[in-house]
Order: sequence, then structure tokens, then C-alpha cells
Amino acid sequence: SLSEMEVKTLLQYIADDIHNRNRQATAFSLLKSILSRDIVMSEIPELLERIFEMSVVGQSDFVRTQSRQVFLHYLLHYPVGKKLRHYMLSLTKQLDYTHKDGRISALELLTALISKLPADVLSEYFLVFFLALSSMLASDEDAQCRKGAGIAIEDLVRRANQDSLREKVWSLTSSWLGDKKLKHKYLGVLLVETLAKLLPAKRAAILSEQLVEAVNTYCVYDSEDENATSTRDQMVYVGVVTLIKLSTVTTLPLSAYDRLSELMSYPHQWVRLAGCQLLGHMLSTYDPKTLLINPSNVLSDNPRKKVDELIKLSLLQLKSGNILPDHALQIVKNTVWLTTALLHAKQGIPEDSEVLPLQDVIHKLTVFASVESSQDPTNSIKRGIILKWVGAMVNTVNKDLLEPYLPAMVAPVHREVKNANSPLTDIATELMSLLRECLGNDVLSAALVSSDKARSERRRKRKREDALAAIADPERHAKRKVKVNLAKREKRKEKYKTLKKKQYKTL
Repeated sequence: SLSEMEVKTLLQYIADDIHNRNRQATAFSLLKSILSRDIVMSEIPELLERIFEMSVVGQSDFVRTQSRQVFLHYLLHYPVGKKLRHYMLSLTKQLDYTHKDGRISALELLTALISKLPADVLSEYFLVFFLALSSMLASDEDAQCRKGAGIAIEDLVRRANQDSLREKVWSLTSSWLGDKKLKHKYLGVLLVETLAKLLPAKRAAILSEQLVEAVNTYCVYDSEDENATSTRDQMVYVGVVTLIKLSTVTTLPLSAYDRLSELMSYPHQWVRLAGCQLLGHMLSTYDPKTLLINPSNVLSDNPRKKVDELIKLSLLQLKSGNILPDHALQIVKNTVWLTTALLHAKQGIPEDSEVLPLQDVIHKLTVFASVESSQDPTNSIKRGIILKWVGAMVNTVNKDLLEPYLPAMVAPVHREVKNANSPLTDIATELMSLLRECLGNDVLSAALVSSDKARSERRRKRKREDALAAIADPERHAKRKVKVNLAKREKRKEKYKTLKKKQYKTL
């Protein structure tokens, strides 16, 4: 064993060497060895103060990591007494440190303490930790810090050994959700999203109603409100995603679906995605085969008209020039459900002159694929959506119900199969095999013949109309012809550029 003088000498060497890059590794190893023997000396607290500071302000990741490990051992195994409060408050203040690396290091140390502190000590500093982490969750500019703060809050609440502490968290969250300030509402939404798994059913029901009120208030986009636009977008998006999470804990209020139109037409694409997911969640609770015949709850009042509104909202999503992959998948799911509902209810409910007939719905869907194929052939997102929709419909709906609409449905598939340059050729070929398997050769052949005949008829009709227009207004027809030729020329240029790029890549 070492004498007191030897330990003091070693501590002095450590104090000097922890700032020397060439000797830091040795200094930390030696300090860990001394602390592991539970040696108590007056020089240790002073040295550990410097170590605590280095855990945040250290220049390298190695120094910050080693400092955290040493300081954590010191707090958990040494009698720090009244200084514990000083350390806890100082640590929470470091969550606002200027540099991101320092904030992350302080957060990691705090997260480790939350998981290892004795329950009674954790209860004493519970609210201090919770408030500091909540502030970081809502206001830190770095995504990694915000994510880490959310994980730490969840661990903190999970470890709370008193019901009163959890009740305080629910109460604060409810207060922030009900506050008039947008940033406080946003904090409340983030906390509900973070703690959704830990919420008891009764509290989840209360918070879900507040959450719905907040989302419904702010999802009405105001272009003149330029202040806090980013916070508004984030709050609405996170709020809708959180509502879907809460649906596993409690039944959502019917008012949660009142603003689907505003959500699905919101300028921010992530909010539109969340709106589509909320619609998908609502539809998943019903059976499309019987809903319009025996309507209930959300669609009980004029169900055919409401389904028509939902279909128009789904079609609106396809007008966007930039659709995310998750968004595309949700559009497919929603559209399959809605068109399936219309197919099964067609015989049970009379058509309303104010709503889209099913034939027009299917035509509008296939037109999106046609327009993208002709005007933007390098982009295949919308055509992919339509092909997936066709495949899902054929795979899930009785072919007798689909037969009148098959010519329109097989047209986009047949076009992609014939186009060797299409990025969807392989998918379309597989889909055509599925159609042949599900429908049979005779039915599929009849649909393809009918589709080709309808396309040829449309082409002849368009030529007749062009010829008549040229006779009726020659000047206008000439201008239109010049415009069309210019567009064709630009299209050829773009195609040439694309081919050159492909050749360059292969070289």
C-alpha cells in the first residue's frame, strides 16, 4: 500500500499531467486506480473540481470521456456531502454550454447519473433535472442534443419512485400544453411525445384532448404570421405524430379528425405526411366493405360525401412536385382503402350528383401516371404510387367488382411494360404477371384490348378537334403548333443531356 506522502505526490503529478496531451492517458489511468481504492484525502475534491470542468470544456473527446468516467465514480462512491447540490446544479447549467460537444458531454454525464443515483437522491433532484432537460428538449439547436434530452427525460420519469413526482410531470405538461405562448405549447407537445409510453390511460385521455385542441388551432396556416413559422410547423407535425402514438393508450376524441383537410393541404410536406398518416389511422379502425352501408362515428353524417372529400384530399397529395417515400406509401394505403369502400358500397348507396363517380376517381388516378410519364419521365414516384395502388386493388378486391374499371386500371401498367427505358419496367412486368394470375388471361386480355381501343379513340378525337380548330382559327392554331414544336425541341435536348450523363458515368 502507498503512504500518504506518496499518494499526495501522485496526485500532484496527475494534476500537472491531465493538461499534457502526451501524458493524459497515463494520468487518467492512475487517477482511476487511486479512486478505485477509496482513498480519501483533502487534495482529491480540489482535483475532481478540475476534472468536472474538463468533462465539459475538454478539447478532445478522449479527455471529456475520461473526465466523465472519473467524476461519475467519484460522485457515486465518495462522501461528497453538501457539495452534491453544487455539482448537480452546475451540471444542469452546463446543458446550456456554448459548444455542442460540451453540451453532449454534460448530457451524457447527467443521463448516467439518472440511471445510477440512489432513488432517494434522484427524487431530491428530480424536478431540477426535469426542468433543465425539458428546456434542452425544446430549445437546443442541435438535433443530437434534443434527442438525448428526450431519452434522459424518459429514463428520469421511468425511475421516479413516487407517484407524486410523475403526477407533477403530467401537471406541468398539461400546463404547458394549455399555455398561450407557442413555445410553451411546443414544449408540452414534445413531452407528451417523449413520455407517451409511460402515460396512464386516464392522463393520456386528458392530454390527447389538449393536444387535439393545440393541433387544430395551429394547423390553419397563416402566411402573414412569419414569426415562429418553424416552431408552428414542428409543433403541428409532432402533435399529429403524437396523437397516433397515444391511440395505442387511449381512444382519440373524434375532433382529432376535424382538421384533416388543413393538415393534408399544409405547405410543409412533413405535416402533409402526418395528416395522411392520421387519415390512415382513422380509416384502419373501420371495415371498408361495410362502412358506407352501415356508417358510424366519424362518417355517420352523409358518409358518401365525406368519403368523396377524403378521396379529393388524397388526390391533392399527388399534385405535389416532391413526395417523400413514406408519404407515397401512405397515399397508396389511403387510396386503396377509400376506393375499396366505394366499390363495395356502389350497389348499396345511390350516386350523388355532388360527388365524384368511382369511374372519375379511377380516371383521375391514372391521369397522374400519364402526365408524369409524358412530362417528367425521369421521375417515377407518382407512377409508382399508381402501380402499387393497382396491384393492391387487384390483390384484395373481388375481380367481379373491378371488371368494369379494369381497362382504365391496366392502362398505366401496360404503358410501363412497353417502355423499355422506364425505371418501373421490372415492377410493371411483375404486376402484369400478378394481374394475369388474379384475373385470368381472358379477363386481362379483354381489359387490355378495351384500353387500347379507348386510347386510339381519344387520339382520333383529338386529331379531329385539332383539324377543326385549324380551320376555325388558323392563327391561333399556328401559334399553338410553334409552341408544341418548341416544347418537343426542349424535351429532346433534356433527353440528349440525360443520355450523355449516362454515357459519361459508364465510362
